[in-house]
Order: sequence, then C-alpha cells, then structure tokens
Amino acid sequence: MTTARLVLVLVLALLLSTRLAGAETYDGRWPEVPADRSLSLGERVMDQLTAFAIRLDRELDVLTVDLVSIQLDPRGRGCRLRVGAGDQRLGLSVAGDVHVEDGTAQIHARLDFALAGRAMQLRLPRFEMAATSYRGERGVEVRLPLLRRSF
Repeated sequence: MTTARLVLVLVLALLLSTRLAGAETYDGRWPEVPADRSLSLGERVMDQLTAFAIRLDRELDVLTVDLVSIQLDPRGRGCRLRVGAGDQRLGLSVAGDVHVEDGTAQIHARLDFALAGRAMQLRLPRFEMAATSYRGERGVEVRLPLLRRSF
C-alpha cells in the first residue's frame, strides 16, 4: 500500500509541476495584448469640433463678406468674435474674447473706430454674463465689476 501511495504522490507532483511549468511557458509565448495607443473618444470629439469651428469661420467670412468673424476654440472653451465693417477712412467694429468657465462667460471687448485715416481703440472693462432665472422667467445676468482687486 505504501508503494501505491508513493507512486500516486509522485504522479500528482509530476502533473502539478507540468501544469505550473506549462502556464509559465504559455505566458512567455503569448504576451499581453499591447495597450491601445489611439486617441480617446473625448479627444476625437474635440478634433471634430475644432475642424467644424474652422469650417464655420471660413463659411461665415464668405457669407457675410468679412463683416462677422467667429474663431471658436473648443479645447480652450472660448471664442473670438468680431462684428464690423469699413476701412481706414470710415470704420467701426466690435471685437471680443469670450472664455466660458463654470457656466459663466467672461468677456473682454473692445471698440475700433476709424475716421479720415485716424484709428482709435477703446478697450471696455471685462465683464461676465451668466444665465439666470427669476420666478420661472429665464434671463441673462450681466456682472460689471466697478472695482477689481487681486491679492
């Protein structure tokens, strides 16, 4: 009986050692699948939005004969907007940088005047616009800081 037990233990040990050794060799033969190096879905969507913004600006320039210009920046969550007409003799345009953060648009605008070859720029103070509602009516809240300090 003891010889039969000894043979059984040896056979089991041999089977276990071959299975463990086989697992190591399979891992060596078939390494893990390489990591996906393609762009994530969010990056692909941003690329598509950027391409759309460039096409929109070009088409808007053509349709409005350069009266309106919008340069969108989806990654930076902002845009550059210009509305105006004229040349050096007589011209008026309103331009601004808009940056959206936490549902609030921060706007830095300027007015450009041109009359008889002289040009003047008037920089407006930065202001913020935010969506609001009062008693169920939706509206826009304009925040114009009178005094601005930073610490």
